[in-house]
Amino acid sequence: MFTGKPLTTSGGPQNERQADPRMMLWGHMIDTRKALQEQANGKHMPLVPKDWRLIRRATDGTETVVAENVLSYDLLPSGDVLFTDGAQVTHATPQGTHAALAKDRLIERVIALA
Repeated sequence: MFTGKPLTTSGGPQNERQADPRMMLWGHMIDTRKALQEQANGKHMPLVPKDWRLIRRATDGTETVVAENVLSYDLLPSGDVLFTDGAQVTHATPQGTHAALAKDRLIERVIALA
C-alpha cells in the first residue's frame, strides 16, 4: 500500500496494476499518494485534510482553532496538547506555540502519558 507496488502471488505478477494509494483512517478514505511522495522527498506533508481541525472551546463558549490537519490528539494535565497530522507529532501550548516532536510515514494515534 505504501510502496505503490502491487501484491503478487507465488506465481509472480499477473498484471502491472498499481496499488491503491488510499487508506482508511477513522472511517474516512484518504488518498495518501501525494503526501507519501512529498515525505519521500524529505518534505512534511500531512496525511489528513486541512478541515480536520482541533478546536478549543472556552467556558464562555468562544472557540479557537488549535491546529488544522489533526488526525489524533491527547491532552496533557498542564493544558498542553499533543497531536498528529498523520506524519508528524506536534506539541501545542495554550499560548499558541507549536513544536514538532517526531516525524514518520504514518502516525495514526498519539497518547500522552503523565
